[in-house]
Amino acid sequence: MLRSSRVAFVLLTSVLAAAPAVAQTDPLRGLDAYIDKARQDWGVAGLAVAIVKGDSVIYAKGFGLRDASKPERVTERTLFAIGSNSKSFTVVALGMLQDEGKLSLDDRMMKHLPEFAVSDPYITRELTLRDLVTHRSGYFRGDAVWMGSGFSRDEILRRALQQPAATSFRSTFGYNNIMFLAAGQIAGKVAGTSWDALVKQRIFAPLGMTSSNTSTNDLAGQSDVARPHALVDGKPVPISYRNIDNVGPAGSINSNVVDMAQYLRFHLRDGRYRGTQLLSKRFQDQMETAQSISSPGRDTLLPMVHFDTYGLGLWLRDYYGKLLVSHGGGIDGMLSQMAWLPEADVGVVVLTNTDGQNLQNALPFKILDRFIGAPDRDWSALYLTQAQGQRRRADSVRATLVSQRVAGTRPSLPADRYVGVYDNPFYGELRIEREGDELVLRRSREQWGKLSHWHLDTYGVTWNVNRTPEINTFAVFRIDPNARVTALEMRGPPFATPYAESVVFSRKPEGR
Repeated sequence: MLRSSRVAFVLLTSVLAAAPAVAQTDPLRGLDAYIDKARQDWGVAGLAVAIVKGDSVIYAKGFGLRDASKPERVTERTLFAIGSNSKSFTVVALGMLQDEGKLSLDDRMMKHLPEFAVSDPYITRELTLRDLVTHRSGYFRGDAVWMGSGFSRDEILRRALQQPAATSFRSTFGYNNIMFLAAGQIAGKVAGTSWDALVKQRIFAPLGMTSSNTSTNDLAGQSDVARPHALVDGKPVPISYRNIDNVGPAGSINSNVVDMAQYLRFHLRDGRYRGTQLLSKRFQDQMETAQSISSPGRDTLLPMVHFDTYGLGLWLRDYYGKLLVSHGGGIDGMLSQMAWLPEADVGVVVLTNTDGQNLQNALPFKILDRFIGAPDRDWSALYLTQAQGQRRRADSVRATLVSQRVAGTRPSLPADRYVGVYDNPFYGELRIEREGDELVLRRSREQWGKLSHWHLDTYGVTWNVNRTPEINTFAVFRIDPNARVTALEMRGPPFATPYAESVVFSRKPEGR
């Protein structure tokens, strides 16, 4: 009896001693208040967060407004665009086809899509499916070929032949949405359907992602949908959805945090969902194995991170000695992030409806820290301070640009002389038209911009889809000694990239 009483006493005191610690370390304690305050600090209109622990969704909530101009609030079922988080869905689809022996990631791309070629014949011949989904093709970005162009998926791939390589093959990590488009087209073709149908049938349906879709066209008639916003002077301003069906496999999925939580469960269970192995563990392991070194340097905000690599459609880092798997997504007015720690069996997804902020990256770190006992850091405040510094630097760059503007100049020629069609073999046509006293640059039915004289023969472009009212794109007309406009040089987004400061469009002869 004495021994039993002593054991009971020890057990009781152990429980009592542990009780306060459990309460203090509850990872969800105070989380609602933290998220909503951070949302307001950043000026984010609305967001939603889900947390998966083990094989359970332990948290799914919405915060703020679907549309800053209306009273409806975000719920856990509010739909957002997830942008490039769509990429891993494309990889999962390829993995399922590989598991069935219908293709291999190490197949040459030409075996499945012989009509697709790039400007370097050697790269065209050697490019594999694995290269397509690991950003190591040697071709970087070129997003203006799909963004607002009106080109179809097939036309974008056809035009890829005209894009010059940025580096040698497989030597450098270079993010490329066009290569993921090619990968998605291959997946659909091998499956005897489209990428969209394949993702819906093989991923959405078995995971119970009943609200998710692959096109903004599918949002019509749905009530619980977030509106995209741009941050203007720190306030969210509603903007229009951008349809990016033409590059769908790289970024067109719309979802909510309840559905995305099922996707996290699937990955945390090594490709299994509710007891059914949908994707082999072998392939899941490949997705979470480094394929490319994605960052050449360290992030000072992340001193605990020592390597930054890319797997198959997923970013891979170390984080306090554990593997951190993640990916972000961004398309006009919508920013998202998903992240999980396989060894801690926990994952987070954050969906937001406001551009120009970084809260979608801060919240996963804050939440994951609580589950692994990491030091308490106010990630939102850290990222906000970083963002403020970046804005000051951007303002300084803009101030320098304005100071270089030559005052009191006029265009070399009358406005009508600039009117015409300008063409680039890769990006397609730009039309300069006159509307009243103004010149308008027209890219497609969806995208156009007003030109305002900057100086000499340079005009500032204010796009109809611009996220902010500031001019950050310039149209520079080239004029020959005979006073003829021969070309249009576009500087700034969406044409300029870190690898090319400008893009030249040659003027087409009239009547062609």
